[in-house]
Amino acid sequence: MDINNSIVFISDLTHYQLKMIQPHLLNRWPGFNIFVFRVIPKYRFVFNYDNNLHPAFFPCIKDPVYKPDIKKKYGMVLHITNESIKVKRYNAIAILKNANTISYLGHLWYSSIINYNILLNEYLDVHAANERLVIVPEIFTDQGIEYALYNSVTTKDPKFSKLQNAGMAKRFFDFNYNFNSLHFFNICLRKTRVTKKDYSVSKYSLQLLYELRERRPMTAGKAILMMQDWKGSGTYLPSIFGIGNPDSVDSIICGLLDSGLLKKNKNERLIVSKTGNSFLDMLDPGCRDIDLPGKLQVWQENWPHSQQEIEIYITNYFNNQKTFMQDIID
Repeated sequence: MDINNSIVFISDLTHYQLKMIQPHLLNRWPGFNIFVFRVIPKYRFVFNYDNNLHPAFFPCIKDPVYKPDIKKKYGMVLHITNESIKVKRYNAIAILKNANTISYLGHLWYSSIINYNILLNEYLDVHAANERLVIVPEIFTDQGIEYALYNSVTTKDPKFSKLQNAGMAKRFFDFNYNFNSLHFFNICLRKTRVTKKDYSVSKYSLQLLYELRERRPMTAGKAILMMQDWKGSGTYLPSIFGIGNPDSVDSIICGLLDSGLLKKNKNERLIVSKTGNSFLDMLDPGCRDIDLPGKLQVWQENWPHSQQEIEIYITNYFNNQKTFMQDIID
């Protein structure tokens, strides 16, 4: 197979949607090998944290780093032909580097767009920022697909750029928050005898734990509704998803239950456990920030100008925790 004669699409479309668009891609680019790299949760990029950094260097701010094994996962690409859409283990790096064109094909969702951006940066380095085609099918009919193919925009389109920036801001915040929390909060988890392997407290699981301590016991369903309708103090506009998106709210609650920070009472209502209360008591009071979703939304809207604000927030947040921990642990 001549990988030098190829068209590559980075896409979040489902297999069913790709099947519908298959003949249109082949008619639009006849004579080319067409490959699709799927940017879906199963193959999402996973942060790679430096576990060997000396404690004296925390809090620490770094550019996000990703686990190298993602290249093996992305080695499994889809090859679209007249006969089928087949999963093949081609050399992903060679396909991307030798492609005639690389385009984005899918929904205008920042989570998908940022994975597209990371994939190109991981493989193409300085060439990742090249202007590329963006194809956004909104209606999966023959007419709708043809319209999308012949009325595409580029990665310089303001809407695409805005969503890409939102994704980059969130990735930058999440990486640095998680990196520092793994150091500071995991010490507290060990002190309170939370032994669940690989469990770490995320930014929103912590805010949920704080909130549940202040509320009457509630069902998991009510907790999810509270998370989705998170208002904060009113200083910021409510975040679109509240604390946690539709794909993560269940796992946030399950993680807190599995770790023993939350438990259910005899009426199957969620309550903060003795372990959970001990853990929260080991945190600086400023770790509770009901406005974090609203702040993050503002930082996403203003990226890259908001990078310094994020760095200051995380540095102050964990410096305060560092001081607080010294007072109660030493």
